[in-house]
Amino acid sequence: MTHEQLSTLIGQIYDCALSPERWNQTIEHIARAIGSQMGLVVLHDHHENKSIRTFSFGISAHTIWDYELHYAQRNPIATICMAGRPEGDVHTARTLFDNPDQWFRSAMYRELIRSTGARDVIGLYALHSEERGVWLGAFRRRRDPNFGVREQRILRLLAPHIIRIMRLTELLEMRAITAERLVAALDTLSSGVWLVDRNYRVLHANAAGEALLRRQGAPLRVFEGRLTASMPADAERLCRAIHRAVAGALVDEASNGTATHEAIPLGDAALGEALVATVVPLCNSAPPAAAVIFVQGPAAAPITRLDAFGALHGLTPAELRCLNEIFLGRNVPEVATALGVAPTTIRSQLSRIFEKTLTTSQTELTRLVASFVAPIRAS
Repeated sequence: MTHEQLSTLIGQIYDCALSPERWNQTIEHIARAIGSQMGLVVLHDHHENKSIRTFSFGISAHTIWDYELHYAQRNPIATICMAGRPEGDVHTARTLFDNPDQWFRSAMYRELIRSTGARDVIGLYALHSEERGVWLGAFRRRRDPNFGVREQRILRLLAPHIIRIMRLTELLEMRAITAERLVAALDTLSSGVWLVDRNYRVLHANAAGEALLRRQGAPLRVFEGRLTASMPADAERLCRAIHRAVAGALVDEASNGTATHEAIPLGDAALGEALVATVVPLCNSAPPAAAVIFVQGPAAAPITRLDAFGALHGLTPAELRCLNEIFLGRNVPEVATALGVAPTTIRSQLSRIFEKTLTTSQTELTRLVASFVAPIRAS
């Protein structure tokens, strides 16, 4: 292999970081470079002991499917590698097994590999992390000579680059999964949430935030990519609060110290469009996120399920139904009408609820219940 061919092959390996599907073509080039007509890259999940994905060249789709379904959990090569082979280990059947006959006697070889016409194997243990293992290998047919020193040397030259790409790919995948989970978690909140950068530009809005912006007459809007308020006075207050948060200059006037957040009133309560925006600096976050804005209002009230609260305090089903109505802000006569019982029954149930929750008034009870309610958005 010439230096130019080696350089081209290394470039193709790095291209796989941008598009993992390119491994199907890249493994072909690697296999051909070491005189093979069959090659594959196997990603194995350590926790579940199963194949995650397989890229291949020269091996039928049915064989790959058969491997993933029936042999990934009893792959003798993977078993030896995971048991103690170092990451970057290059091996053949003769160097991997104490006796090469172990390879030929294995169920995977006898029942799967032999039918492809393959005999000898060469491989690279390309990744060993807590989550997964990656093995890259190639096979030679029975009529061809065994893999030798030359092929092992080529694979060792490629090994550092393959390992680097496997680590990078895993990191990118883990970050993507983390980001997806974070987005999904934010979308469950009843409050509108916006992440903004140092120029106040919106980086992300959750589902409740997007829904709020679509409401006619909403006190908030996005203008030229920046979060602002519909009314000029509100827009100025919000802009100043975001500026102070981004600059790390929020001040708690009560304690004359640095504040953790600043709340801004938005809209007009008389018109039924009143919100409170809470601006929180993200001083220690990775760029570009600089601040987060939580927006809460009557329309964004969380869904209320008080079953767990009732179980925690030993409430009966009837007492729980009463509590649900009380938490909605209804008085005793209104609760009695809603539940179809006498007011005296509601007063009796409410008295028992006070006793069980160690409260003495509806106001105190409502405050206690609210402290247990998660801010989950109605679906």
